[in-house]
Amino acid sequence: MQIKWPHSGNVIIAGFIIMIILMSCLVIATTYHTPDMVSDNYYEKELRYQQNIDAMHNTAGMQFPMVMTEDSILITIPAALVTNLGKGEIKFYCPADSKLDKVFPLAENQQGYGITIKDWQPMQYIVMVSATTAAGEYSKDFPISIK
Repeated sequence: MQIKWPHSGNVIIAGFIIMIILMSCLVIATTYHTPDMVSDNYYEKELRYQQNIDAMHNTAGMQFPMVMTEDSILITIPAALVTNLGKGEIKFYCPADSKLDKVFPLAENQQGYGITIKDWQPMQYIVMVSATTAAGEYSKDFPISIK
């Protein structure tokens, strides 16, 4: 007996087989995808978002000069922030991989921070400077590229 492929029953069966194969491939592909969030405590940070907006407005007129060389970055924090500093940090946030994030604490009365980047992977980072003083909260973000 010879099979005639143009027959509509054979075409429907072949379509179902192809659909099952493609769906199996899709299921296998989704098992390799990790559902990582941007940060571990995303929902807590979302609730604080208005405070972050206010902190960014507080630093609107401040300058954070940054000098970048092949193996280091020098960030200067404004004197108004470091004189009454309660707590603060410089965070290098890597959107591509949270394992590459780096955090450096701010110290009171220290304006210049030299950070060695010689061993860092070449990536896009967002430098997040945040500080809390008696006058309020301050935050400044700016992108950098390490090559």
